[in-house]
Amino acid sequence: MKNVTNKARSLVSAGGVKLHLFLPSRRSIMTVVGKGGEHWVDTEFAFCSCPAYYFATTGGRNAECYHLGSALLAIETGAVEKTEFDDEEFDGFVRGLVMDL
Repeated sequence: MKNVTNKARSLVSAGGVKLHLFLPSRRSIMTVVGKGGEHWVDTEFAFCSCPAYYFATTGGRNAECYHLGSALLAIETGAVEKTEFDDEEFDGFVRGLVMDL
């Protein structure tokens, strides 16, 4: 794993990495909750919805924001907080997530 910042470690230890699991489909969305709000992360595609990630990637820097680093660390250490929802709640959850962007 790349350099893990103290900010990332703090978020993980505070339970800030959340996996929202929708059943029975098993669709999932991972978010990281910190002082700046909640951001959607996709570790498979190395994506985060935070402004720092956006500006780093569009500015040509190959930088990883601390939200993404937190998610990767939480997965590696088993510290992801999992919450289950019904599939019927998926559309509303995604709508609310997009509205916060």
